[in-house]
Amino acid sequence: MPRIARAENLGDLHHVWARAVPEQVLFHNDEDKEDYLAGAEEIFGRTGTRCVAWCLMSNHIHFGLQTGGEKLSRVIHALHTRHAVRFNTRWERRGSLFDGRFGSRVITDDKAIIVAVEYVLLNAPRAHLCSGVDGLADYRWSGYRELMGLTAQRLVDVPFVLGEFRSSPDAARRALRSALIARLGDTPSDSDFPAVPLLPRDQFDLRLAGETGIEGTPETTFRIVSDLGSANLARRVWENRGGKLDSLLVTLCGILGARPDSVRAGRRRRAETEVRSLLAHIGCDRLRIPLAAVARATGVAPQSISRARDHGRRLMEKIGVSLEEILEWSIREATSRTGLPPGSDTSATNT
Repeated sequence: MPRIARAENLGDLHHVWARAVPEQVLFHNDEDKEDYLAGAEEIFGRTGTRCVAWCLMSNHIHFGLQTGGEKLSRVIHALHTRHAVRFNTRWERRGSLFDGRFGSRVITDDKAIIVAVEYVLLNAPRAHLCSGVDGLADYRWSGYRELMGLTAQRLVDVPFVLGEFRSSPDAARRALRSALIARLGDTPSDSDFPAVPLLPRDQFDLRLAGETGIEGTPETTFRIVSDLGSANLARRVWENRGGKLDSLLVTLCGILGARPDSVRAGRRRRAETEVRSLLAHIGCDRLRIPLAAVARATGVAPQSISRARDHGRRLMEKIGVSLEEILEWSIREATSRTGLPPGSDTSATNT
């Protein structure tokens, strides 16, 4: 089956990420990183792609990118083909360097630029590559130094980004630093999340797997559930952490570039159809949500959802995003809208 085309509109703002193949790094040294950035600088400039934030890590990368005269897929393909060829030649290796396609999702928040900048830049302190937000001033491999005026502008459209925070550059930089500190302080830890209530059969499965319970952030809990392979348990954890069908639909629309209202209205263009297919697979097959509930959320008949499940299963293998990431993002989407704390009982509203 050919790869699915990304549904995207020129001018969309995307969070973009890519990873190396397992047990491989994207950069062995600073020379590799400098060469990658030189390629990004040339390709972004040539294609009119606006960069609002970037962060390089040993085995993966993050960007906030707004497309200009060229589609995102062509921009990233050009950049990563260049890097893979030059990296393999430099280090005398063969084979794929990047693990499948890059991942992306359209950011549709009212403050999309600020959301993208915060998320991308905070990857380094969250991965303990630097000490907090102020440590970013000494971390060479993110766009923070450009935005704060600590180094020359290279990739980031600094005036454009600072204009989203305040009118004057100095005030904007203070606001940016404060926003990053506040966002990093809001990053939940395992201790912020209560344990997930378990049924007796869940406890038995956990004991067999060497686990005593399920608690912690969505990322931690979904890792445990994924190892167990229980769809029923996955749904209970997802709902306990705040997941809802509507937030899952919005998350999938962001990944595939569709409009949630068009999906709910039953539109049958390619992007909307692919969102329904993925929602049918994830909802019915991976979370055991009743088919009728998924049909109501997507504006089509139950028979259509039943037929879409196989298509969704194939799409899942090609979108470059794991199930755990999708479920975690859908929880963030749900809690940001409702204000419900982690662990709130949302199962009653999930249909």
